[in-house]
Amino acid sequence: RLLAIGFLSSGICHALMCVHNVALSFAFRAVHELGDGFIFLAYFHGIARTFHVDRIGGCSSFISLWTALGAFVSSIAFGVIDQRFGHQWPLIISGVVMACIPLLLRLANRTVYEC
Repeated sequence: RLLAIGFLSSGICHALMCVHNVALSFAFRAVHELGDGFIFLAYFHGIARTFHVDRIGGCSSFISLWTALGAFVSSIAFGVIDQRFGHQWPLIISGVVMACIPLLLRLANRTVYEC
């Protein structure tokens, strides 16, 4: 449940950071970061519970590698989107994608990891 709350709050508030009111944008940024914290907490808790202690370093580094590659590819893609369509669109697109992750996990008949 913590993972789902993290993805929803992070994604929704990430997309809402595009508002023109600076104070409101900072408030959405704070809630977005709180959601990111929930995601990382569930991530590290899940790694600790999923992998054997003797192999936890290699398994978590493999997951981190794919996370870093995803961040690299999305940075390139969102740079192009930013340049062609405006600064708000990368935030909106990534926010919507993050907010949809819990729904996609449910539709795939997988349970969202509960902490």
